[in-house]
Amino acid sequence: MKGSGKINSFFKFTENGIAYRVSQILRKIAVGSVVVVIIGLIIEYSVCQPLSVKKIDLLIICNIDEARISIDKTFFSRTIKDSVMVIGKFKPGTYVLEVEKNGYESQQLQVALETGQKKATYKVLLKVKSPRDTLEKNQSFPLTIVVPHEYYGAVIYIDKIWVATAPATVSLVKGRHILEVIKDQKIYQEQLLVTDKMIRSILPSEFRDLTKPSLD
Repeated sequence: MKGSGKINSFFKFTENGIAYRVSQILRKIAVGSVVVVIIGLIIEYSVCQPLSVKKIDLLIICNIDEARISIDKTFFSRTIKDSVMVIGKFKPGTYVLEVEKNGYESQQLQVALETGQKKATYKVLLKVKSPRDTLEKNQSFPLTIVVPHEYYGAVIYIDKIWVATAPATVSLVKGRHILEVIKDQKIYQEQLLVTDKMIRSILPSEFRDLTKPSLD
């Protein structure tokens, strides 16, 4: 029976040896898989992450004080005469720079910032408006609005702003305006172009019902 004990111990040793080797192999495979997965995640994260874009300093020099500086219609700062001003840091791209001040001709520039630039400097010169230009722009012209008797007391709007009750004489500056005369759910509308040669009076004739959709 001693022989059978040796045989049993041999098989036990062999089984243990095979099991041990198999477990070692599986452990290595598992560790290797984890490493591969981690490396894959790192690579995927690195590829998917956008490269950091360096912003560019935008500098402006202006010949007057206290001019308003806007970028894409957003106010940023006011100028200091003949001084280099850092307006801010911007990503590469195209922007609209506008510098304006009352009494001066406003300036609008297209600013192109390119990748790799550290800074971009723009010089803006504002010219004083001539007295004639200012006078012509602010010059107003009288317009008399006459309505039929049944529309007396109608409310007069110019560019959606209440100005008077009809009949009335109003003053308009040069340019395009929208005239509206409203009473008792009736409305008269007309687009006006105010010039030196415009007609000085209007007689609204076709009032439409506000409760019905416009045919325009």
